[in-house]
Amino acid sequence: MSNPEAPSPPAPSDAPQAEIPASGAAASPPASGHASGAIPNGEPSDTPILDSLIPSHLLPASYVRKHRVHSRRKPTAHRTSYSWEAVKRSRYHDYVHNLTLAGWDNLKQLDSYMNKDIQDTNLVVSVLDITPDNTVELVEDLFSLGEVDAFLRDDVRGKSRARLYLIEHGGSLQSSMIDCLGTHLVMDPRFFAANLFGPYMIISPSERHRAPFAGVGFTVLEPTRSRVTETKFFRVSIYIKHDEDGSGWCGVILFNSHFKVQLSARTLTPPPLFGQGIPDLPSQINPSFTQTSQFNQPQSLRELYIHALSLSDVS
Repeated sequence: MSNPEAPSPPAPSDAPQAEIPASGAAASPPASGHASGAIPNGEPSDTPILDSLIPSHLLPASYVRKHRVHSRRKPTAHRTSYSWEAVKRSRYHDYVHNLTLAGWDNLKQLDSYMNKDIQDTNLVVSVLDITPDNTVELVEDLFSLGEVDAFLRDDVRGKSRARLYLIEHGGSLQSSMIDCLGTHLVMDPRFFAANLFGPYMIISPSERHRAPFAGVGFTVLEPTRSRVTETKFFRVSIYIKHDEDGSGWCGVILFNSHFKVQLSARTLTPPPLFGQGIPDLPSQINPSFTQTSQFNQPQSLRELYIHALSLSDVS
């Protein structure tokens, strides 16, 4: 209760005064001309900005501020990356995945790549043998993953001292082919990663001379193009694995394109010394450079390497 004898503070003569009701009395509506929230009459304000300007100690206990409601997005649950643990992997893929968990970060891209299998309908695998008398023989051409898997299961090299697998793919080697080769031939997974993604982030320069594989990337001018800047990029990766008893070795060569080039296989072999006979020349007496060479027929790099090996001294 207010003291009736206490003097009230002076107020401007031109400002209308609001009457504060006594305790227990019903609150009267604000006088006309006052904005809602300007007079603390116990009713919530529709203008939160004005409410924020009125100190709390000047408001009656029954007054409740109306706060602005902010819409917030509900927090989402933490999502793991791709739920890899639920994926059923092959033995070789599981080996690659465990290597990434153990710290081999340079194989993470290969691990992710092997989660999907890309079908290559133009896959060709040529199997070559190098016999003890240093001749190169084409054993078989394989055109599907099933044929390659069956051949590797029954692989009997016989008396050949070396066997080569020349694999031509379209730039995206099948994950199942990686698994097939890696499982049967017990291969270093960095070899596949370097062929697919390039060697620079896969193996450091200090380790390259110790690795059982090597690769080279190069460009070849497209013969059907008129500009010398229009070229085709190739990457060839070679893997060599020696037999445990030292009797021979096995090799895998990956070619990342089916593109055919018009390049002579002779360019991959050293020429004979001056004064020696030139092989496959129609006339030793009057050779003509205008004759069309039989070696300049369009062929893929795999076919080019097979032809070059048959012309080379592999002793």
